[in-house]
Amino acid sequence: MSLFAVAAFLVLKPFKVIAEAVAIVKLQDNKEKAAASEAPAGLKKKPKKPQDESLSPEAEKLKNYLMTFLKEGLDGGKAYKETMDNFNRFGVSLFLAGASEVLTAQGKINPGSQIKILVESILVLRFKKSHALNLAKRYEEYLMADSRYMQMFQAGRAAIAVYLSDHTAAPRLLDEALGEWNKPKAVEPESGPTTVMFANWVRATGGDEDGDYN
Repeated sequence: MSLFAVAAFLVLKPFKVIAEAVAIVKLQDNKEKAAASEAPAGLKKKPKKPQDESLSPEAEKLKNYLMTFLKEGLDGGKAYKETMDNFNRFGVSLFLAGASEVLTAQGKINPGSQIKILVESILVLRFKKSHALNLAKRYEEYLMADSRYMQMFQAGRAAIAVYLSDHTAAPRLLDEALGEWNKPKAVEPESGPTTVMFANWVRATGGDEDGDYN
């Protein structure tokens, strides 16, 4: 063999090895695809279905009931959601939280659905959805911070119990709850953390009273 032939062999050999390796990989890939296509239908991986986040018919019914309760309370009473300040929006949200717990307990609704029901109702008060979701998830944290918070929550529980048998009572019940909510409160030594908690909530929901709640 001439020196030229030997040199050519040495130069071309790596490319031949690479080509053979590529051919082996392609052959193996084709075999795997063929095996997958011949696999029994039960063994083939099925694409995951998107998780259904909609409410059940029963939960949807309870949501509409709670929103009707709020709408009737606002439309027939003295409170106006368009001019309501942050403090009163917060109070009505706690009122709704209490009412929603009673309704969802009676309907045996899961906690996730209760949060969705409460969020949709709080949105009527012209909060942004992210703010409504935050309040719906965390309202229990506020109840222990101030007796007035717990009082508003309990007022909502009592009000929906009355409303279940008297659908004309919503405006009166909401007005009474807001009347108590807005009574001046005597300064207590422990009131500092409460003030901080409400201030933090206001910042979390967008700041001033004239902000965009849509």
